[in-house]
Amino acid sequence: SDRIRYTDCRDIVSFTALDGRPLVLATPSTEAAAVMRNPAGKVFALGSLGESPTRFYLEDWGWGAITLAGVESGFFLETPFLRQEQGASADHALSIVTATAADSLNWFVTTLFNIVPQEGGAALIRTWDNRRIAVPEKPGPVLLHDDPVSGAGELFKVTIERDGLAAALTAAGQSEQVIFVGGNNPMINGREEVDRPGLNLPLRQENLILRIAAANSQTVLALISGYPFTCGDIAKQVRAVLWMAHGIQETGHGLADIIGGCSPAGRLPLTWYEDERQLPPMMEYDIISAHSTYQYFPGPVLWPFGYGLSYSSFSYSGLTIDKAAAGENDTVIVSFKLKNTGSIEADEVPQMYVSVSGSAFRRPLKSLKGFTRLTLAPGEERSVSFALPVRELAVWASRLGCFCVEAGYCTVLLGASSEDTRLCGGFTVQGETFAPRHISGDIYAESFDDYLDCYLHEKRGSGVPAVFNRREGGWIRFAALDFAAGLTECSAIVQGEAGSRIELRLDSQEGELAGSLDIPNTGDFCSYPLPLTSPRRLPVWAFAHSPLKRICGVHDLYLVFYGKTGLWRFGFPGGET
Repeated sequence: SDRIRYTDCRDIVSFTALDGRPLVLATPSTEAAAVMRNPAGKVFALGSLGESPTRFYLEDWGWGAITLAGVESGFFLETPFLRQEQGASADHALSIVTATAADSLNWFVTTLFNIVPQEGGAALIRTWDNRRIAVPEKPGPVLLHDDPVSGAGELFKVTIERDGLAAALTAAGQSEQVIFVGGNNPMINGREEVDRPGLNLPLRQENLILRIAAANSQTVLALISGYPFTCGDIAKQVRAVLWMAHGIQETGHGLADIIGGCSPAGRLPLTWYEDERQLPPMMEYDIISAHSTYQYFPGPVLWPFGYGLSYSSFSYSGLTIDKAAAGENDTVIVSFKLKNTGSIEADEVPQMYVSVSGSAFRRPLKSLKGFTRLTLAPGEERSVSFALPVRELAVWASRLGCFCVEAGYCTVLLGASSEDTRLCGGFTVQGETFAPRHISGDIYAESFDDYLDCYLHEKRGSGVPAVFNRREGGWIRFAALDFAAGLTECSAIVQGEAGSRIELRLDSQEGELAGSLDIPNTGDFCSYPLPLTSPRRLPVWAFAHSPLKRICGVHDLYLVFYGKTGLWRFGFPGGET
């Protein structure tokens, strides 16, 4: 349509050596061509004075990661990765920069570069494998330096041939409406083995969107990404946000259809947080203790799990639950009515969540147990039913090493997202009762019910892992243990350094001290240096024993670690079984 205009927001840049000689894409030599994957490609080279430098589209993916695509050729600059062909030396195969990549979708993302500002307006260009581009003395392919000390020819002048932001602002000011398409590349700043440093959009994208929205109040943001962003400030400035995951060849057509008038029906499969400070450290994988995901996070979020809007509205009514009480082998039928209360045909995605109370374990705030997608005409009402097998409410009983259906009460929530619930009911779950728990034989440390500042790691030679502390005062908790008429001894299989100990405390990590296990030194015991890979460094485990102040009745047991300590299993010899 002549009413639609596409504007490229990328900068166009060119590079010259400090003496004014241009950097260009040149025809490769026969030897260089032998290691290039695309015969139509060229090499990045130093040209002659008076020659025009090659222009490149600069795409800023954030945190220093950029790609450079030739304006005329469309190919991306890349540094070959061990691309050796017969007759070509390894040194040559690794020491050229070529314009041969049609996209950035390769495992090592060999198309990534980093332009680092230097004094006097100069810049240094680093490659994805942390080498530095340098110009040769005579015209020819650029050099790649990996010496720790900077060398000659490594500084360049970067010229912005076209300011992408300025072009975007001009186009926005001349348009009735703006649709800004942003997001991430699935191979850059967020994939297996590569973590993005933050949850914000790349700084250039943030700046573009906010500036464009200020220039045109009718701005819509379309995000294509493989993960959520913290973009609350941006969401307040634009009229709407449309998100979609990376797709296939039809991604563009799908986006155009939704923008063109099809009522959207997608729902978020992830929680979008307000701030990255709401999340635990990157390497924390325990979603329960870290209070992560919609199941355990209690705070406000930008957009909740299951969220999504359409061009219509829907009402929920008439909830019925066919059983007041149900056991492990039963299936509960949850039914309700859904009505399109808007003026156009649209899809709704009703969702069923459950929450279990009265549990001996930490259970999710809510968990998704069913959803469906329905197309309803304006004013149409339809009955919807979900089947909920009670077995899906089972919880992992760590002491038993299996899933069990626990006695309690199940609250059923129906609605349009994990936070937008419209109907509520429930039923009694007839199952097992886990507290108090009788002590029988040895207890493996891995079966704890709660912990702080500890982690699991393998115990060599055993399929059962051990628990180690990260810092002083780390603890593991065993809930509601029944010590019966009294236990007076504790023994354990442990590991640690001299001076370490494990305290046994009742009902809290600072509760009554019942006893303390002194840890024999199982670490290095002499000054003879051993390589980290030496088999003599394999862990040694020891037996520890301690008398206890008599423990009677039901208590939570806290094992509090001091020093550098590991615990595999423990028990109470001589006690009741």
